[in-house]
Amino acid sequence: MTIFMKDIALKYLNQNHSLHVGMIHPIVRGTAELFYGGDDGVFLREIESDVFMLSMVNQERGKEFLRDAGEQELFCVYQEYLARYLVNKYNYVKEMTCFQAIYNKKEYLPRKIADLEIKALDLSYAEKVYQHYSAHVDLDYLKRRLLAGVMYGGFVAGELCGFVGTHEEGGIGLLEVFEKYRMRGYGAELESHLINLLLDHGEIPYAQIMEGNVASYVLHEKLGFDITREKLYWLKKRAI
Repeated sequence: MTIFMKDIALKYLNQNHSLHVGMIHPIVRGTAELFYGGDDGVFLREIESDVFMLSMVNQERGKEFLRDAGEQELFCVYQEYLARYLVNKYNYVKEMTCFQAIYNKKEYLPRKIADLEIKALDLSYAEKVYQHYSAHVDLDYLKRRLLAGVMYGGFVAGELCGFVGTHEEGGIGLLEVFEKYRMRGYGAELESHLINLLLDHGEIPYAQIMEGNVASYVLHEKLGFDITREKLYWLKKRAI
């Protein structure tokens, strides 16, 4: 990645910083393999997650980049035409359509629930976390996040009641509150804790909200996130 290309890429992405924060973050933290950065778009691979990310206003060039990329496992694209192209031309499955949420404030969020203890989770919690989150990601992925030290659990009277973490590409997610502990504000408390940790490290907290997930949308609004009207699209190669 040349400094010139990086600067041009960031200039394009910062035209809509809130939408593109998931691409900006890996460039800034040095986990992006930048294939193209121009005034019409950016194409990169996020190294830790091996996700190929593309935002391109030039439709023909966008399709050309997808053709040249070959059959990758996972794409995150920022224009609907790119998602349609992958589905119709290359047999990808649209896994998620998301809104981007970004915490643009500098203020730390207060702790409000005294009986909730929050601490980092280690690998010994892998099965427990997987039991409650297996519909979303596989066990190996959860183990990698636990080993990375980015998963945090909430405990009530010593019992795990939920968890939150960051994904490999840097976004907040992996949020789950066990059923019997819901409607007590624990989800907001867990995410607030993680937001404060990210602020400590000089990072901009961001998350992606699946279209139709009203509870997540309301939670992020409550915590002070700005939420885009534009959408981004996660696509996975269809299993044969």
